[in-house]
Amino acid sequence: MTKKSQENISLPQGVLYCWGDKFSSKPTFNPLIPNICYMDNGYNHSLALTETGELYGWGDNRHHQLSNNKAITNIDKPIKIQVIPNQRVKSISCGGNFSAAIMENGLLYVWGTLIEGGKCTESPTKVDLLKGVTCVSIGINHCAVVADSPTTPEKRSVYTWGTNRKGQLGVVGDSITNAPRRVTLGSKAISVCCGEEFTAAIVEGNEVFVWGYNKSRQICSNNSDEIISIPVKPFLGRDIVELSCTKNYIAARSGVGNVCVWGSNEQVCRIGDDKFINFPNKIKQISASTSHILVLSEKGEIFSWGNSEDNQLSHKLDINSSPNINTSGTIITNNSTSTSTTTTSTTTTNSTTTSTKSKSTLQFNNVYQLEGRNVLSVYSWGKSSGAIIEPGNFRVDIAETMRRKDNVGSPAPLFFRKLVNYLRGENSKAEGLFRLSGSMARCDDLERRLDSNEIFPINKYEPYDAADIIKRYLKTLPEPLLTTQLCQKYEKDILNYHNNNNNSNSNSNSNSNNNDKIENLILEWIEKLPLENRQLLIYLLSFLQEISYSQIKYQKQNAMGEKNLAIVFAPNILTRGEIGNDEIVEDMIRLLPTIMKQYPLMEDLIIIDQAQQCLRGSRIPYIIDHWIRVTKERETANNSLFKPEIIKTIINSIVECTLEIKNNQNNQNNQKENNQKENNNNNNNNSNISPQTLSPSTLSSSSSQQLLTTSSSSLTSSPSPSQRNSLSTGNIASSLSLSSNALFSPNFLSTSKDGNNINNNNNNNNTNNNNNSNSSSSSGSSLSSSPNLSPTIVNRSGYSLSFSGGTPSSRDSSINNLLNTSGGAIQSIQRQFANSGSNNNNNNNNNSNSPSLIGSNSSPALTFSNSSGNLIETTKLYEKVLALILSPVLPIGSIMKVLPSIFELDTNNDLFIRLLTTIKLVRTVRSNLDEFIQQQLVTIKEINQCSQFVDKAKQLNENVESVITDLLYIDDSIKYWKQLQPLIQLYSQQIQSYFKWWFDLLEKSMSETEEKLFRAKKEFDKLETEKTKLEKQLNHLNSVTLETTDEQILLKKQFDQWCLINQIENCSRKIEISNQNLSRVNHDYCSIQSHFDSFKPHLLIVQEFVTIIQKSVSLYIEKLDQIKSNTLQMFPQYFNAYIELIFTHHHEIKQQQQLSIIKSLAHSITLQHQLLFIENVNQSKYQISLELETKFNSLKRVILENLKDSR
Repeated sequence: MTKKSQENISLPQGVLYCWGDKFSSKPTFNPLIPNICYMDNGYNHSLALTETGELYGWGDNRHHQLSNNKAITNIDKPIKIQVIPNQRVKSISCGGNFSAAIMENGLLYVWGTLIEGGKCTESPTKVDLLKGVTCVSIGINHCAVVADSPTTPEKRSVYTWGTNRKGQLGVVGDSITNAPRRVTLGSKAISVCCGEEFTAAIVEGNEVFVWGYNKSRQICSNNSDEIISIPVKPFLGRDIVELSCTKNYIAARSGVGNVCVWGSNEQVCRIGDDKFINFPNKIKQISASTSHILVLSEKGEIFSWGNSEDNQLSHKLDINSSPNINTSGTIITNNSTSTSTTTTSTTTTNSTTTSTKSKSTLQFNNVYQLEGRNVLSVYSWGKSSGAIIEPGNFRVDIAETMRRKDNVGSPAPLFFRKLVNYLRGENSKAEGLFRLSGSMARCDDLERRLDSNEIFPINKYEPYDAADIIKRYLKTLPEPLLTTQLCQKYEKDILNYHNNNNNSNSNSNSNSNNNDKIENLILEWIEKLPLENRQLLIYLLSFLQEISYSQIKYQKQNAMGEKNLAIVFAPNILTRGEIGNDEIVEDMIRLLPTIMKQYPLMEDLIIIDQAQQCLRGSRIPYIIDHWIRVTKERETANNSLFKPEIIKTIINSIVECTLEIKNNQNNQNNQKENNQKENNNNNNNNSNISPQTLSPSTLSSSSSQQLLTTSSSSLTSSPSPSQRNSLSTGNIASSLSLSSNALFSPNFLSTSKDGNNINNNNNNNNTNNNNNSNSSSSSGSSLSSSPNLSPTIVNRSGYSLSFSGGTPSSRDSSINNLLNTSGGAIQSIQRQFANSGSNNNNNNNNNSNSPSLIGSNSSPALTFSNSSGNLIETTKLYEKVLALILSPVLPIGSIMKVLPSIFELDTNNDLFIRLLTTIKLVRTVRSNLDEFIQQQLVTIKEINQCSQFVDKAKQLNENVESVITDLLYIDDSIKYWKQLQPLIQLYSQQIQSYFKWWFDLLEKSMSETEEKLFRAKKEFDKLETEKTKLEKQLNHLNSVTLETTDEQILLKKQFDQWCLINQIENCSRKIEISNQNLSRVNHDYCSIQSHFDSFKPHLLIVQEFVTIIQKSVSLYIEKLDQIKSNTLQMFPQYFNAYIELIFTHHHEIKQQQQLSIIKSLAHSITLQHQLLFIENVNQSKYQISLELETKFNSLKRVILENLKDSR
């Protein structure tokens, strides 16, 4: 049990590595512990805290130190502990059988048993006498905190309670106290730390006080008293900023990063040896246990010394070849004070002493297995050690990599997905991809950059380099992707079945049985994989299937088909070193449709990944072709593509890229304009604007455009009544987030994807630079900058629904991590958590009402292609994409036209997404069905010879089936669209209402500002006139010459002059103020006018779209009614001609023994009978005449008899 002085928990979050007693001899990732930022250990239980303030615990629960459930005495896996609902935990501590937590409001809650044999607190209970608690620490039987003490000069003091038998409470008197008592230190307390039976505190000035049990001289090395109840300073002037106390010694860290240890512990320190220890680099954290110490340097190095009999030091020479490993991964906090292991061998005392000494060292050394890793904090307890580390990318468990923020809820690691997306499109056609190797130097450099989360352009690397990194990543995993244990269980059985199939004596039935067994074994194998391995495997198989298709299509001879890809990847994902197991990987690729049926969620995640990364540049045709193909091949892909969350992702990606292209073009145009302006003589520098120039027409259209382009584009959601009242003309510029166009909307991503940069960081900066920043600074309006979709990756929360408010608790919610649908389209998946209760007028938190992209705040947007391009060509491609998911009833061109305008108002994002999901692609009736029937009737009449009938029989049958299907579906289609029509009108009209509301508000604001401008100008003119009048009076008075010597008359003239001068000066001051007011009002008017002029086209586009969409549905329903009417009249004639044609030629076909034609006729007529007289019997959608029905039944009987005779 180690205690540390921790004033507040503000450490970054990571994964926990453990080593030592009950663990491996080297640091090993503990998959059972969630991502945490801080942990503490009691006698036999542990607590861990996440950066979001959630508390987890595991271990012994006999004293309710973890849970108030009396039936649970031991908790092997971490459980979530709720201290107070809806409140975050700020700091924690545990010791003995007791636990404590400081809440974000500064209150302290405790539970468990503090005093041995004392009262047990079964659930978290507030300590009433304490407020403003900033630090807590627990010993074996006592507790100490730093809390506010407003009535004392120090204002913040140490309070203690519990057992005082060893003086550990720092107060004289009772041996036990249950209420906190203040410890007199004379200075403001900073932090406190409890040893087992003593207490230490740091006060203002970084001085240390210690009190309690002094047997090991940890309190005062020159004082032999075993108990020192009064706080004393063990030394002076050490500048101590952190303490870590254990049973019999104290470790301290100074402000300059050195470490001092004092007390008595034969394996760590000696009495009197309290000098500072110097390390190669500055130490930023320390942790002391019963018999060993860990320290962490600012460069992420871990140094350790002390007892290493259980490999808790993990020095290179201490690694035992037969480590004691806890395979479950659970932390066991055994606080045994024994420092030597029991041996059954009979040895002498000297030899035993030598053996013990060889297992301990007073010389620090580094934990070499963690060199190069980003270690965040270290912990030591009992005979074990731990470290919280940033999850890695390469050469670590997949489960650890998926703990990274940018990987949560995704099917594969972010860097892996980015490499895959780089190899899509044109790169997928590269000859020998995955077979030919890239440059070793480039591959090493690429891996280093990916592993260190560096931002860099990937275009300088070859596709073969990216392919090699994918293979290298899989090959260097700690164990194969399909796991060693499962490979040993399934590999041989599957290969044996393949050998049986290759046996020449095997018949087809036997081969079929073997294939079924192979399929079952593979599905069972995949099911038993860990979740992270299974998702990565399916993602990989899907990608390999893409590559195989592309290679076979474009590389005829040297194509990397499924077989060749299986040969390449088998050594990397199956048993390493084995040869001949590629058939297993080939089977898995072949069984991908079956695998997807088992795990349909993976189909969603894969399509989302493709939509986010491939709907730009040269990859758009690739992904269109891919989606068309997979929706035909896999039912799961077809189902996923039409899910609302997928449609949201596609729409967001299209809008994002469209705005990017427009932004690039706008920036280029602005740059050209600026260059021209620099070349021209600039005579319009009006820094001191005269009142005469401040008219509404003063600012030219170009000046208005400058004001316009420097403002944010997006209008925030409709304000509350109180907010509406605040929209006065004086505040209109700051109250409204107005824009010139969508290019500068906060809906536009803050990180452009045009740079071909890989960005794995969580801190993306807005790279959109406005060329008119000077105008922006003078406008006085608050600019809406794009808020944080990344780490995620990219900053997409501007027009995002949100990947960002709650951590998923089950595997079923992984899609919700990637797709937060709290208000519209995707953010991601990063992001990943929705911030509820955000202010709609605050663009930095505008996540509650608008569609969002992935990402979120935790995943960087990595792209590999330049998204800038011809907007017209890209728009045509996007129309093809939308045609895959939206009904042709509505004109796709109108949807593309309105997209940028829709995203001008964040409130409309969700409404628009709902509208599009309402009109998603469904089956439609052939638009010219009546004309088609007429054409088919002409074709039938032109067939005179049997040979002509034989040639066209198949097409004739298919056409009749198609006509019957459409005929029976017309009523369903009319009913479907009539049901949707009110909903479509509701959504579209509501979208228009939002735009109209903002337009009216802008118009009203402009009118009010214009009126203010008129009043300000009138007031200014009035003052100017008054000043002119006074100046004339003064001039006249000055021109009058008095010939009198009368003193009274002279003094009166001087007084009149003085009065006029003062009146003129006073009037000048008023004119100056009026001028400033006129300038401000004029500027506000010009700014609002610019916003109004830019917003008006968006309103017109939306109004046009609403009109088109409502008319389109009405016209389509009318068209269906017309088709139905025409078809009902024409179909009997057409169907009768078809029957007569078959009757005419069937006998000759039978004589010619045209078995294939007879089979085709029999199949088609049976299907027609099924449609007309079986499926339709209870629906009565269409009734043919009795005569025609009789004729058709006769034809069916004849054709079936011919088929029977022919066989």
